[in-house]
Amino acid sequence: MKSWSVIQFDENDPSGLHVQCIMRWESKEHFDKCYALGIPEVHEDLKHYTNGIPVRYIGKVLLNG
Repeated sequence: MKSWSVIQFDENDPSGLHVQCIMRWESKEHFDKCYALGIPEVHEDLKHYTNGIPVRYIGKVLLNG
């Protein structure tokens, strides 16, 4: 992982999102390799912070500022 950011939205945000984590990886292959490990401790810990189901979006960074 190259970097990560956690964004907290206003509780009245119309998107319905409350928290978002943006992770940057060296490549999709690096991400796939890490995700394949599963890391059950991380998935188990999520229930302490949310009752929602995590949603994954995968995309490519086209521009940086």
